[in-house]
Amino acid sequence: MTSLGVNAQSFANHLLAGIEAGGFDPEEFCPGVIKDKETGRVGFTILQNPWEIPEDFESNESHKDTLLICCFEDGIEWLAKEHSSKMLITEQQPPSMLAVLFLTAILTNNSIQPPVCPCCEAEAQVK
Repeated sequence: MTSLGVNAQSFANHLLAGIEAGGFDPEEFCPGVIKDKETGRVGFTILQNPWEIPEDFESNESHKDTLLICCFEDGIEWLAKEHSSKMLITEQQPPSMLAVLFLTAILTNNSIQPPVCPCCEAEAQVK
């Protein structure tokens, strides 16, 4: 089995412990370890909000794109090809802080959407 790096493992540990402490079964969130086929990066993936899964989830890629996230060593990414922005892991924003952010969203039943790139947003408004 592929093992996670320090940051991804820290995110996973904090998030799963919080989910469990909140009275939920972590398995409901489909946690797992994935390896990016293109880059070889290994990350922790989880479903942000199983209660938002629509009936057409399996056939609707847009739902998967916003509900599935992955924590790689350098940050959180949404599993969507059109989203190139991510939440970076830094000294000021460690994996534990990001785990708390996502845990809060889970406990309040609000999925976190991918951050919008200011340049892409400005370009979309021009069109």
